[in-house]
Amino acid sequence: MQAQFDRQQQLGVRTIDYSFGANNDDNDAYIVTNTTSYDFGNVTLKNIFGYYHQTPEARLGQTSTNIPLVDVIHNKNQEAISDELQLNGDTGSLKWIVGGFYSRQKTATYQKSWLFGGLANEGTSYDTYTSKALFAQGTYDFSTLGLEGLKFTAGIRHSWDSRSGILDVGTFTPAGVFVPTPQYNNSRKDKEWSWTLGLDYQVTPDVLLYVVSRHSYKAGGLNLVSNIIPPELLTYEPEKLTDLEVGVKTTIRAGEAQIRTNIAAYTGWYSNAHTQELANCGSVASYIVNAAKGRPKGLEFEFDAAVTPRFRLGGFYNLTLGKFPTFNLVKPAGCAVIGGDADLNGTDFPNINKHTAGLNAAYTLPLSQADEDWCLAGTCITARQSSAT
Repeated sequence: MQAQFDRQQQLGVRTIDYSFGANNDDNDAYIVTNTTSYDFGNVTLKNIFGYYHQTPEARLGQTSTNIPLVDVIHNKNQEAISDELQLNGDTGSLKWIVGGFYSRQKTATYQKSWLFGGLANEGTSYDTYTSKALFAQGTYDFSTLGLEGLKFTAGIRHSWDSRSGILDVGTFTPAGVFVPTPQYNNSRKDKEWSWTLGLDYQVTPDVLLYVVSRHSYKAGGLNLVSNIIPPELLTYEPEKLTDLEVGVKTTIRAGEAQIRTNIAAYTGWYSNAHTQELANCGSVASYIVNAAKGRPKGLEFEFDAAVTPRFRLGGFYNLTLGKFPTFNLVKPAGCAVIGGDADLNGTDFPNINKHTAGLNAAYTLPLSQADEDWCLAGTCITARQSSAT
């Protein structure tokens, strides 16, 4: 341990050492998309196709040292195809869209784990996830009824999700011999609704007020990670979120200057939030479980100012908050859950920045004489371009 401490002091404050190498997160991804549209007067038919193939590789060293105490290798080979067909129209007072969606994702996951310096578990799982959905949404303008500037939006979506998986896994004996186990099969199906409701009011040409609420979910799934899986960890339920957002969009005019601002505040309610826990139930594995209820909330502000016809100034500020009022890891009998005895109720959301801000500026140089080049710091721009920023 002294050698590890000395090694960490040598590496410094922003570098850690892993038992299986320095690279703890790597991914190669290939993506193909295509969108095709046909217009039939006030109606448009659109098809959106997508395909991707990715191979993320992750390393989890619980102690962040090169001593393999509690360590996991987690590699994936993932391929997915999706297609969405939309029909949308505009009748003046009503804008609408209806459509259907289909996707199929196949994932092969290789996981290998060490516990206190010895190989504890190794296996590969094969997961197929299929999702189908029908949806419709419309926005109605009440101006034709005498309520100038008032619009109402409503949308609904029904999804059917199914997952099936096979696990081919084994364990190592104290002598280091790999012992394969029979394949493990599992499946689950979910049916869920998603919706959105919104109201916006154009008070003046320069002021827009809005309020919107949305509800949706993240599909449940399977834990195909170990040859010993307690019933409580076999599957996990969908994660659901309902949110509420209010905001105002304004345009402020002062002489030549024009400033556009957006201000929004939001809050939300998570249920059955997905989280990852590390447990030893005869072999060490990482499981996804429904552990928490969450309350995200925040404030967002942004502006874009055309100070002069040539000079623009913009920026943003975000306040992001979130807590888990209740957070209970799943602790099956006979399993040792890392952190299972800790009181996590009331903890903050991880991996968020409470305050984020940015500022940007742009100045446009007009170019005049048609055959003259403008050069700055060795870079030349021909005057045939209309402007340079």
